[in-house]
Amino acid sequence: MVLLHPNGRLEWKPKGKPVVKPDTGKKSITSHQRDGILAISPSGKTDFTPLLKPLLKPLGVIDAVALDEKRAAAILSRDKRTVLAMGRPPEDPDSEWEREIDLHQVNPPAIEWPRGLIWSVSAEVPFGKGKGFPDRGNASTTLGANRWGLAVVSSQTGNLAVVRPGDEKVEFSVRVPTQDEASIFAEPTKSGMLVTLVVEGRNAAVLHVGSDGKIIGHHEALGSPPALLAGNGVLVYDDEKGQVQYLDQKLKPKTRLKLPFHPCEGAASADGKVFAFADDSTLLAGKVTKAGKISVWDTFDYVSHMQTLRRARQVEEAKLRYDPRRGHGAPLVGFPVGWKPAPWQAKAGKAFVLELRVRSTGGPGKGLIVGLSGKALGAVDFSRVEVGRRGAKFEKLPAGAGLRAEVLGVKLSKGVVMPLDPAPRTDPHKGLAQQMLEETHITLRLHGKARTTSNELLAVLVEALSSDKPPMKWMRPFLISG
Repeated sequence: MVLLHPNGRLEWKPKGKPVVKPDTGKKSITSHQRDGILAISPSGKTDFTPLLKPLLKPLGVIDAVALDEKRAAAILSRDKRTVLAMGRPPEDPDSEWEREIDLHQVNPPAIEWPRGLIWSVSAEVPFGKGKGFPDRGNASTTLGANRWGLAVVSSQTGNLAVVRPGDEKVEFSVRVPTQDEASIFAEPTKSGMLVTLVVEGRNAAVLHVGSDGKIIGHHEALGSPPALLAGNGVLVYDDEKGQVQYLDQKLKPKTRLKLPFHPCEGAASADGKVFAFADDSTLLAGKVTKAGKISVWDTFDYVSHMQTLRRARQVEEAKLRYDPRRGHGAPLVGFPVGWKPAPWQAKAGKAFVLELRVRSTGGPGKGLIVGLSGKALGAVDFSRVEVGRRGAKFEKLPAGAGLRAEVLGVKLSKGVVMPLDPAPRTDPHKGLAQQMLEETHITLRLHGKARTTSNELLAVLVEALSSDKPPMKWMRPFLISG
């Protein structure tokens, strides 16, 4: 399933998780406006869009959809005629499609429109009169596709046609009302066609039309995105009620789901098992069973998601242009940058944790040695030190020299020389420098229990395994209150 939203697209492949991507290949997807081409196969594995976009002018491609991994369908403009072409997309303007159906002479009968649906009972229902499908203008012909075939749609004339998989001709066609600022969407069903008509972005009608041109069922909504085939029925969003309704084949409501936002677009997978709705900042992905049970998989704030992706790209790009001087030689640790420990204090008879930070300043390495000494050890018992998921117990040194622990496997990244050389001058470089510096910092947690009140000095010495330099040393009073 692919869902377009104003800043990108959602791709949900079978047995996978939803993935939000930035580039849509279309100019805008808001307020029921769809322009440009997006042709991705139902499995999500093949994207014909890059191949078809360059053919917009040379081959007169108006709209296109993917049928499977190898074939696509496109609406073409040929000598002021509209043609439905199917097969493997050509690689150059001189190549032919495998199959073509001329839509120029399609002249469908007007549907018997339900009285009072969108237009008042006393108003004249505005049916168009043109035959065929327009090949130019803002109201050009569009395509809808699913496992039941192709639906050809013209919001300008109200003409709709269905072509079944493998057929060489239109199976049936109908004409629905239309007017200025009307948008029409359609997709084939097993027994006909699902049609969504939205007038002025607010009043909407959803119809299930049989292949004989008769209405199987209809449903009225407010400001509805296109209705979706899902499960064994249809999903329709009603803006007035702020909810998605699951309707049966006759478009009678069965179940419903309240949405936390007002979507302008929706999409469902080819098998009807998953769906998604989106507005200009939020995207909801969900599932629907054949019985019509609707469940939400997740809700995305995709604007924040896109900003995160953009920042990540900026950082990656900045890495190519900014490389400050780094540490070298044997591994070495030093004091952190921009961080000071909280006062060392605990309560007698209680367990405590002292948190410290050190920074890798030399070459890369693995492992730390932590030593403790000072008169404060007479009032406390230190048990272990933890660095992330790794840890080690403290052991007593001979002759009362203090405690020592070796934490093996702790990664020491290559240090960053301070002050930064060269100094970062742009925001991306400053962000990269901050990230690189943060990656060199390591947090240690010293676990222990205080025995009695005290306010003596405690020394914490930290050095890298295999270091050829003296350890760094923290020395501060350790206050143990009663």
